[in-house]
Amino acid sequence: MQLGHKKETLGRTLENAFFFRMDQELIAELQRSMSLEEKLEAFQNATGIRNRKQLLGLVNAGFEVSTLTAFTWLPLVFVAWADGHLDSKEKETILATLVGKGISPSTAAMLTDHEWFCKQPDDELWDLWQQFTFSTLNRQPASLRNELMDEIVTLCHLVANASGDVFAGSNISDQERRVIDRVSKTLYMYQAA
Repeated sequence: MQLGHKKETLGRTLENAFFFRMDQELIAELQRSMSLEEKLEAFQNATGIRNRKQLLGLVNAGFEVSTLTAFTWLPLVFVAWADGHLDSKEKETILATLVGKGISPSTAAMLTDHEWFCKQPDDELWDLWQQFTFSTLNRQPASLRNELMDEIVTLCHLVANASGDVFAGSNISDQERRVIDRVSKTLYMYQAA
């Protein structure tokens, strides 16, 4: 199997797992044909990257909006579920962050109504995200990799800080810290490459 085909297959599998049983309207909105400018704006919203050259790099690498959304936002779901339950403050933070990044409130609401906000995702999904990360990041320019990685880790911290024991000195629980460390380790494996 060629590496490009493997990445595409892993990307489609990640996308399908992320959007499994999700409202067909959301899937259609994220997969619809877009002009280049619309795609750049959607990528900017999904990733937080503002550099046009780097966004063009994502387009040229063959990413689809739905795949990039799954890749970027799945770690946040893992962090939110780190302690075995998803706190309403974490869900509100994810919703506000999505809207703050330019995703329409209706699309953001559909994302946060996903089954993962009712039931914790399993390790199989983590493995799929990790495989996609390994097959994708090492093929991206270092500046793009770093910006993607930094944005994902920043968003993970934002979600982890949404709830927690303020009296313990930190809003981030030990379980959330372990998940963030796991996400970081996976992402930053290619930082020196």
